[in-house]
Amino acid sequence: MIDLQVLTQAVGDLDEKTILTMINDFVATNPSGEEAQKIVFACQQGMAIVGDLFESAESCSSC
Repeated sequence: MIDLQVLTQAVGDLDEKTILTMINDFVATNPSGEEAQKIVFACQQGMAIVGDLFESAESCSSC
């Protein structure tokens, strides 16, 4: 099974190469729907990190 924390962090870091490698390897295992939902949730958490970082940068425009 894919390391969900690593995937979440890769999405949060916008590390496209790592994300694509992990997702392609995951898809090759013919995952169940439940496993796929866990991957989607991990990606959503990573995008929340991106959103938080964007918000922080936006509120600190004079920094």
